[in-house]
Amino acid sequence: MGVDPPAGVHVEVLLLRLVSTPGGGPALASRTVRAPLGDGTPDEVARRLATRPAVTDRAVVDRAATTRPDADLELLHSTSWRFEPGEGVVLTYAALPDPDPTAPAVPLLHPAVVSSGDPVRPQPDLLHPHHVVAHAVRHLAELAGRDPAVAAAAALPRRRRTWQVMAEEAARMPTGTHAAAHAQAHAAASVVVDPAAGDPAAAADRAAAVDRAAAVDRAAAEDRAAAEDRAAAEDRAAAEDRAVDVPARP
Repeated sequence: MGVDPPAGVHVEVLLLRLVSTPGGGPALASRTVRAPLGDGTPDEVARRLATRPAVTDRAVVDRAATTRPDADLELLHSTSWRFEPGEGVVLTYAALPDPDPTAPAVPLLHPAVVSSGDPVRPQPDLLHPHHVVAHAVRHLAELAGRDPAVAAAAALPRRRRTWQVMAEEAARMPTGTHAAAHAQAHAAASVVVDPAAGDPAAAADRAAAVDRAAAVDRAAAEDRAAAEDRAAAEDRAAAEDRAVDVPARP
């Protein structure tokens, strides 16, 4: 099966902020902005995206024209890259704060980091935007404890609560194949918010969902292994055929 040729390089920035949940507590949310790489460097394009307001309010435009564009930018960090058919390579950055906190943002619900489950084929079978955001959040939360530059941004008093929520989300964020990670994330969320969490039947349903996800992953792994065995057998047969066809030297 062929793949589409690369169409170029794009830079996307995940603008992170806190939003209020219906229950009144804070939740992480993100707004994604993207642009072609063009003639600039990835960092230059990402910095422009991270400091460009989404609104056209005259006061915002005037303020942007009379101050450094990145004066309010606290953190810009490269978090991942991926290949998208038809789009090419996408370089992902995370940034704080969002220059336009009134623009629509997507709450990060049931965050999970997905992997392929295959040690030699890293591309996950399914990868959605919220997986990219979850990976970025976990990456930043880990760096806040060992990277001086990220730690300095995390220590800013005005953003301390945001980093606390990021650390809390990262600590309970499951990692696995798409099916397994989502089953774990939803099971963990139901323990917190489901009034029937103590119901044995509800617990059995959650366990069954995790078991089904694990079964799907095992079946996929077995299919991959079988395909590799078939390919290896075909290679051996072809090598034997070539050896038979080689005429003996006199």
